[in-house]
Amino acid sequence: MKERLKFLAAAATVLLLLPCVLTVLLSGRGAVSISRDTDLEGYVAACTYLAAPFAQEEEMLKAQAVLMRSQLYRGAKQGTLEGGQLKDVMVQMQKLQGIPEFDRSYRLCRQAAEATKDQVLAWQGELCPGAFHYLSAGITRDGTEVLQQQEYGYLKSVESQWDIQSPDYLSGKTCSLEELSQALGEELPGLALTEEDLDSLKAAKLDGAGYVLEMQVKDELLPGETFAQALGLSSSCFTVQVLEDKVRFMCKGMGHGLGMSQYGAQQMAIQGASYEEILKTYFPEAEIQTGAGV
Repeated sequence: MKERLKFLAAAATVLLLLPCVLTVLLSGRGAVSISRDTDLEGYVAACTYLAAPFAQEEEMLKAQAVLMRSQLYRGAKQGTLEGGQLKDVMVQMQKLQGIPEFDRSYRLCRQAAEATKDQVLAWQGELCPGAFHYLSAGITRDGTEVLQQQEYGYLKSVESQWDIQSPDYLSGKTCSLEELSQALGEELPGLALTEEDLDSLKAAKLDGAGYVLEMQVKDELLPGETFAQALGLSSSCFTVQVLEDKVRFMCKGMGHGLGMSQYGAQQMAIQGASYEEILKTYFPEAEIQTGAGV
């Protein structure tokens, strides 16, 4: 059960900066557009559960519910959220109902959604896509630096000191040349690495939080997030060590490192922080506002 929940958590953390979390959580776009009369509030609890099925802390779940509501409402406002996606939410929830602790965990999510009804995250008068990940490298990332777009200026780099205490903070993976070539083959067709090529395998550019922005592979540059996902690394905050004909990657954190660390938020809640304090910590320049018409 623990491993299943970890998998679901990891799936939620690869939300790579799309306007709507459901595009990544769910299997593709639906064919039916959302109408203005659609009651998105009814989906907040379900989306909160899908994003954080492992969470039990009330205040952490309230913070998560605000982020999910912000993403849903922003997607509907921009026309990127479609009816088929919401149908898939309910299909996923039905499939998960048989797992242990589902009833209790989902009840907590419903309570969190009800307690924060109509509350969204906003920055400079606009709804924010509520970015989150499971576990940072001890510091979250700057959205403008990573994404090169001013609309992500609400994502500031902040310390998340709780994360370094997590048992999942450090992880490693060792690949042979063949495994490495095969994993990167979709991004670099025809790639066949030799031992001589290993010297070229290095981080070409890091961001301020230590995550790899660009990875050099022979004469090519790949986005760090693309490289990490292709190899199944826990995050793009990694170092490279060449061991004869193998390569070892050591990673910090889990997920893209932008926005709220779910693990950090849980620890803050355990220590007595409110959901408002949690969101203020991870989004220091954003505000909690009421209503989707922000």
